[in-house]
Amino acid sequence: MNKIVYSLVNYCKQEKYSKVKKLLSDKKKSLTWEDYLILSSLNLKDKNLKNIEKYSRKILKKLPSSRFAYNNFGNNFYNLKKTDKAIKYYKKSLKFKKNELDLKDSIQKFSKQISKYQKNKYLNLNKIISEIEEFRAKISLRQIVTIGRPHFAELYNRIEILITFLNEILNEFNKRKKNSLRLFVQKNLKKIIKQKSNFVSLFKLNADYENPYFNLARCYLEKKQYEKSANYFHLANKLDKTNKYNNKILEIYYLLNEKKKFFKLLKKVKNQKKIDFNCLAISNFASEQWNLKNPYSFCDNPLDYIYKTNILNRSNFNFKNLKMIEKEIKKNRNKLYTPVVIGHKSIGNLFESKTKNIDNLKKIIKKNINNYKKNFFNKRNLMINKFPNKYNLNAWFISLKKGGEVTSHIHDGWLSGVFYVKRPEDKKNVKGDIELSSRFKNLPLLKKNQNKKTLRIKPGDLLLFPSSLPHRVIPFDMNKERLSIAFDMKPII
Repeated sequence: MNKIVYSLVNYCKQEKYSKVKKLLSDKKKSLTWEDYLILSSLNLKDKNLKNIEKYSRKILKKLPSSRFAYNNFGNNFYNLKKTDKAIKYYKKSLKFKKNELDLKDSIQKFSKQISKYQKNKYLNLNKIISEIEEFRAKISLRQIVTIGRPHFAELYNRIEILITFLNEILNEFNKRKKNSLRLFVQKNLKKIIKQKSNFVSLFKLNADYENPYFNLARCYLEKKQYEKSANYFHLANKLDKTNKYNNKILEIYYLLNEKKKFFKLLKKVKNQKKIDFNCLAISNFASEQWNLKNPYSFCDNPLDYIYKTNILNRSNFNFKNLKMIEKEIKKNRNKLYTPVVIGHKSIGNLFESKTKNIDNLKKIIKKNINNYKKNFFNKRNLMINKFPNKYNLNAWFISLKKGGEVTSHIHDGWLSGVFYVKRPEDKKNVKGDIELSSRFKNLPLLKKNQNKKTLRIKPGDLLLFPSSLPHRVIPFDMNKERLSIAFDMKPII
């Protein structure tokens, strides 16, 4: 069963949906809740809400005492815009503790079991392989949720790295299956144990819609029952054992014009060790709208911290390199559909591709990051004062065609950027250009004039800006493709 689940998820990631349907149709009446979850996700991608309800109901029948099953069914009603029914099932989910998609329990059990095997003199290799395959299936199933629903890219990428690692271990074990050498097996088990911190980091990256308190909060927010919504966001923070929903509570205080509560919570956010980019963005926007000093600032007047250059015909980079990059980034690259990107967004980190042109682009971007820091070195603010010396670059491509857009959002990095591979020429039309603004999400404006900048872009343009700065792509209406590589510079802590 573990191999089948893993294969099904793999086909979904490769968009080989006909193979998924064939495998599941062969099983006929023996479908599991995992199978129904996969079918539900495929139908969510196609926006077939009737089938999603059908499969969600079947998951509930298979798992009648599951928090996950009731919460999942509530998500179905939420997507159908049946908010009151969604609330009913979210509240029911709170009566149960078991969550089959929760990574914490799976990771702890797996780590404990592998540690036991490592100390055991009498190793059963077949049993160890089975344990690894079962764990691989569980964490890969967690990825399927990201394909059809609002994704959590960092979680997806980290799972992908660990699955690749587990596959390497499994391949080694299968090669030695006939003559399993104790030292060889223990050496590989030791490799897995060394990855424990990476496995543990996974369950800290839960997607929002898996938290029933978050779901109740967003329902009451839609119903404009703001006090109830804020209370549930507080409970969502406690369940996740994080403060990641503080920005949502700040949004509510802004909507209620509760300035004292807003700045009191902001003070707590500021005292946290971790920088909260959503809170930075809303703090900047609300302070601007209320004509008050911003107490939690990443950089004053973030629109002044935009850096733009064109790299064509510099550093041995030309249109031929652009063509090669387009070819390289699209090769064997899985795509995902999200509410933010009305188009295609790639999965995984493009900068992990070991190709000449992508490596060259990465070097050019790093050089320009250094230039960015030099350009603003005389500024006194958090962004420049704490500018990271060590960082990772995570990149993905965004492909837009007629009707495509990227709605307003921010990133959780430090410095964010975009490199433009293709942009059909249209000197008069700003559609498809990038707009950067202080406005956080679609919160109401109290001032008539909004602080924003629209930048004309063309192939070869490289753009860098603070990760806390909201930005969007103006809806694109040309028949040709607009292709860009977006990326984040994230500090290594």
